[in-house]
Amino acid sequence: MIEGPTVVTRKSATGVVLAVAGFVAIIGLGIAGTLWVLNRAPAGDETSDDDTTTKAPSDGASSRPSATTDAPPTPAPPPTASAIATAPPTPPSTPTSAVPEPPPSAAAKEGPEADALAALEKLRAAVDHCTKNGTHVLPGTSPPIPSSFAKLKSGPYTPVARDFDASFFHCAQLRFDKPMSFAIQWQLDEPSWRGTGIVWIDTNSDGEIDQAYSFYAQLKKKDEVQFAPPQRLDDPKKRSLIPR
Repeated sequence: MIEGPTVVTRKSATGVVLAVAGFVAIIGLGIAGTLWVLNRAPAGDETSDDDTTTKAPSDGASSRPSATTDAPPTPAPPPTASAIATAPPTPPSTPTSAVPEPPPSAAAKEGPEADALAALEKLRAAVDHCTKNGTHVLPGTSPPIPSSFAKLKSGPYTPVARDFDASFFHCAQLRFDKPMSFAIQWQLDEPSWRGTGIVWIDTNSDGEIDQAYSFYAQLKKKDEVQFAPPQRLDDPKKRSLIPR
């Protein structure tokens, strides 16, 4: 009767121990689970950070070259039709082959033709001098020198003092001293305002006119004469000497 209660007491103590042990095990599993969760959280964060760090260069302008430094230049737009229509035309280039014909004085450097052209230029200056300092209009017709073409048959004509007795030569202060293979004259075509200076050339001393040149003169106003450049006459006999 005395041992019965003792057995009951031992069984009760064993149950308590098992219950406590089970409770401790449950607590331990709970703590272990909590620690495991805590340990997993930083790992996830680190992975997220690593992923962010790794992917960051692929997003945003910093991972691409600058458009202002490496991009090719934008080509200029083609001209519009209105711009082409309003653009001034390009002036044609001057052809290099078109060379103006030199004046007669440049073409003839020596010989009867050159002497005749020099005398014609001297006559032009004389007419201008007489107009500005004497008559104030174009002077009247001068005597020819020599007086006829026949005087050229025997060769160049040498002027003499009486050839320059006329008032024209005094007003114009014109003289010729060297032998002349030509005849020369100032002819007034229209009183006071229009006239022509002419030189006839005998190139072979046969008394026949072979060439002729002339200049045209016109009075613009008192004391002012306009002269045209000397021109070669197609027909040297178109105009003849006017006797004194």
